[in-house]
Amino acid sequence: IYLALTWGLYAVNLSAQTTIVQRYYGIYTDNPTIVNKMPIDDVTGHIYVWENTLVTNMVEPAEGENALGWKSNNVGWWGFGIHDDRKPSLLDFKYGFLVFSVRTSSPDAFEVIVYGATNSNGKIAFPTNGGPKGFKRDSNWHKIEYPVIELVKQGLKLNQVPIPFAAVGGTNISDIAFDDIYYYAIDTIGQNPVDTTTQVKKSILKHVTFYPNPASTDYILVYSDDLISEISLYTINGKLVKIYKNISHNNPFRISIENMPRGMYIAKIKSSSQQITSQKIVIQ
Repeated sequence: IYLALTWGLYAVNLSAQTTIVQRYYGIYTDNPTIVNKMPIDDVTGHIYVWENTLVTNMVEPAEGENALGWKSNNVGWWGFGIHDDRKPSLLDFKYGFLVFSVRTSSPDAFEVIVYGATNSNGKIAFPTNGGPKGFKRDSNWHKIEYPVIELVKQGLKLNQVPIPFAAVGGTNISDIAFDDIYYYAIDTIGQNPVDTTTQVKKSILKHVTFYPNPASTDYILVYSDDLISEISLYTINGKLVKIYKNISHNNPFRISIENMPRGMYIAKIKSSSQQITSQKIVIQ
């Protein structure tokens, strides 16, 4: 295992052929495994309540010792942002995830927003009585993992990110809290450990992301910078269980995992240029 300081980069050699590279960047988290974090020191990093719309509401943290708990100050709307005066680039996380924990008992609609260069932004909608899959308004913490590429598709520019996390709503919300906020990316570099062919030229296929992973849905979305020609799923013991061919050039591409047994699988991805890589996926 080795560590590079730029984005909290970890690499774990899973076999002689495959390396999983993980990157973390903490925004508001006490997680000790995330060593590279945005400084919230009121010098370059700040937590601002916008126009005095919220007051503190103490809650039990999702992890660590602190959480951002709020309730409305009864002005008809609310908002806050975590501001970074350095405006760092988050391009390394384009094919990663924005991860955070959130809790509320309120049915009111709100949005989580990331602001990038030239006033660009991307939003995660929590409509009235709703939200991303698995989120419930039951006063319990719920972990959200949202693909950054979906924010980019809305116009977010990652080359400069002055506000890596914000939330806003148009009502007098009774309670809202956020905790354990960070960015996460994973790349698989190398060859497929279950492939035994020698005729196909193998090289690095960059920026392939499966979402959700682990998956409890009937499908998984596959994001890639390259055109994918084939995806094969193997059991952890190397048995081929499914092949997806004639893949459209839509990004993301949707693969069905309906009725597949729970467990760990290896996905082999082949690009149109005959590059091959693999990733571990988990079906719950």
